[in-house]
Amino acid sequence: MFGRPTSLRQQTALYILTPVCALLIMVELIGFRSIRTMLLHQMQNTAISHLQMTANHIETGLRLPKTLLAKLTTESPGEVKDFLAETIRTIEGVIELKLTEHTPSTPQPMPRTESTVRVYYHPLFKNNTVVLDADYAQKDKINSYSAQLTISFYDLIGRIPQAPWWSGLNTFMLDAKGNILSPDHIPLAVKSDSPTTSPYISKENRTRLQALIATSSTGIMPADDNPTPEVIYGYRTLKEAPWTMVIISDGASILKPLNTFRWAYLTTSLLITALMLFLLNLMASRIIRIAKQLAETADRLSNGYFDTPLQLDRNDEMGQLVKSFNAMSGQLQKGVKLQKSIILAGEIQQGLLPQAEYKDHKFEAFGVSLPCDETGGDFFDIIPCNRGKLFLVIGDVVGHGIGAALLMATTRALVRSEIEHADNLASCVGRVNNLLYRDTESSGSFSTLFILSLERSNTTLRWVRAGHEPAMLYNLDQGSFTELKEKGVALGINPTVVFEENSVELPPGEHLILINSDGVTDLENLHGERFGRLRLQQIVKRFARYSAEAILSAICAEIKTFANNRRPEDDITIVIAKIH
Repeated sequence: MFGRPTSLRQQTALYILTPVCALLIMVELIGFRSIRTMLLHQMQNTAISHLQMTANHIETGLRLPKTLLAKLTTESPGEVKDFLAETIRTIEGVIELKLTEHTPSTPQPMPRTESTVRVYYHPLFKNNTVVLDADYAQKDKINSYSAQLTISFYDLIGRIPQAPWWSGLNTFMLDAKGNILSPDHIPLAVKSDSPTTSPYISKENRTRLQALIATSSTGIMPADDNPTPEVIYGYRTLKEAPWTMVIISDGASILKPLNTFRWAYLTTSLLITALMLFLLNLMASRIIRIAKQLAETADRLSNGYFDTPLQLDRNDEMGQLVKSFNAMSGQLQKGVKLQKSIILAGEIQQGLLPQAEYKDHKFEAFGVSLPCDETGGDFFDIIPCNRGKLFLVIGDVVGHGIGAALLMATTRALVRSEIEHADNLASCVGRVNNLLYRDTESSGSFSTLFILSLERSNTTLRWVRAGHEPAMLYNLDQGSFTELKEKGVALGINPTVVFEENSVELPPGEHLILINSDGVTDLENLHGERFGRLRLQQIVKRFARYSAEAILSAICAEIKTFANNRRPEDDITIVIAKIH
């Protein structure tokens, strides 16, 4: 089986040549039928014209004897009968006239009230004569008369056999019973019914011809059902005698123009198809050459090789395609450079993050930030202070990409520069907000922040929340959660806002602090279900006795399973601290 065309050359040949060839075949069929009909109609007109001349000659030769014979047998004075009889005997071709008077004692097959003339003949034209018979019965049925006129068939035919059209064709006559009439001196003959031995007509065709004669007095009949039959019969039925004149014509000669047309059309179609193939191949070769160059260049582009733009001095669609491809290549090169820059920025950004783990005799902290793009807007920081404090910071800049990454780096740098010298967390966050507003006033960008401090000397926990997700405080001994929320406005929105430092006294025992960005709780699975804070608390409860790193690994694994390994739509940042 043939598969679908794969190459451009095959597709061009299939989708263009197929309808063209179908059109050529349809035109050939329509033209063939039209010309065949026209030639057969022309042959019919010619044949009927020739037969009409013969039929008129024969019918004229029969019409006068039949008319006179009918008058002879009607009731007329004796002198008229003698005159009619003498006139009939002088007609050319009349051989014998017999008159018979019947007495009432003579049996009659049927009483007649008018003269009836019938034509008799021997099927084999014995004596080469045709007999006209007429009889008449008087109304009183006392006397009746009959007449029989014998005519020479040769004289009836006359000079017709010497006509060029007659001598050049096979011509014969059929009677009502299908007998072939053929005097020896004209080219007519009674042959066998075998279609291979009879030069005239086979039994099967004779039957078909008789059926046609019964429906129409003139017409033609092909000898077979072939488009170009070997023999075509033309016929014309006589009115004055029960005969049908038949002409046998050579189908090859009649339909020769049709065969000439067919071969000429076939040759022309082949030449047109070959020319179209050549032109299509030429056109396809040029297109394929350009397409190959585009494919090779695209392949090199995919591997990072930006070559010299393609050169094609054409104003058609292919030229426009090459121009668009060169423009795309230039844009792609810029995009690749930008992508490399973004990747480098992402690496730098990850380098800005602190070491993920901090651990001493009292505190244990671990953090992770997973950007949804090459660069993210989240950050975390674990800042130990020589004053016996440990600061945990999480920020979330609105948006993604390079802009968010730059604002994140600025926010982180401001926090680090202010946290060492600030009297408290509120003044630190207020100073960062004031400085950040100067950079974000025109862009409308902002950042949320959660900053928390732990002191080794006491059990007081202090924090400031600037529009960020509340942190969770978990008491391992009691198994209870406390949310560190309070109010706070995001950074970079209002330079005059006053932030408040919040604090809580930790009871004796082991505690766990979890700070996360909203990319964790807002994460959705395939069914649109949010990850949520409750699910986060359940994981913390289950792994609370493990290290901070182990707890964070369990949370990340659960997030990955929940998202079905899909890339998250927001940055995910988590910091976990354990207080012993």
